[in-house]
Amino acid sequence: MTLSNGESITLNNGQSMTVQQLYLKSIELDPTNFNSYYNLAMTLSRGESITLNNGRSMTQQQLILKLIEWDPTNFELY
Repeated sequence: MTLSNGESITLNNGQSMTVQQLYLKSIELDPTNFNSYYNLAMTLSRGESITLNNGRSMTQQQLILKLIEWDPTNFELY
């Protein structure tokens, strides 16, 4: 199943989560998960920001820059 931005899914425990909330939870559980940061960045519009579960607010550009720091050889990020 694929969710679009703004859509939500109901988990087995009854909790409803959007795509962004799922990525934020994934980052909370594994703060080094490259794919979760990338996918979260792709849900944001230019200039839009999101607050991570640790309280830090980041834009799409800031998320991508963080990924470049982790893997400066990943040409897809440029």
